[in-house]
Amino acid sequence: MLVIISISLTSFINYVFTISHIEISVIGFTIFGLVFLLFDKYLWKWGIFYKIGIIKTPNLNGTWEGTLSSSYHEFKSEMPACIVIKQTWTHIFISGIFNQSKSYSISANLDINNGARTVLRYVYLNKNNLVKSDGTMGEHSGMATLEFTLDEGELEGKYYNEPPQNVNYGVLKLQKQIKK
Repeated sequence: MLVIISISLTSFINYVFTISHIEISVIGFTIFGLVFLLFDKYLWKWGIFYKIGIIKTPNLNGTWEGTLSSSYHEFKSEMPACIVIKQTWTHIFISGIFNQSKSYSISANLDINNGARTVLRYVYLNKNNLVKSDGTMGEHSGMATLEFTLDEGELEGKYYNEPPQNVNYGVLKLQKQIKK
């Protein structure tokens, strides 16, 4: 799509102005770069691109709040959990805020199965709050797998902490928060 727009704009410029081939290439690459930057940051979110099937990447941007249940507490209690997703068309970053710690993604991938389901998998680094954790949790890495029900603004998933320093795992249940 971006290539077609870039080629069309370059052809138009070539038709209107008599410019040498070298300058056209530079102008074409510049136009492509600018269109790509606009598309990556803003245009991919436009609903029209979803409706006509050009874009399949769901927009997960936002704050997701809910609960976390952990094997550390034998799944007997739920704790507040919050995940913030910042996304462009080509990048995604996840940060988490929990009762005893904060985490951020190191790498992530999005699995889209023709719109049937959307799964976000990411590796994270978790840093504990020494005051709140009472020394029961150290800094650790782990992996989360979150499945989204986008129509209802829900996600549910599991996380696994990396052994040997922390062998706990748990379940997240979150709702997308609507901006007011």
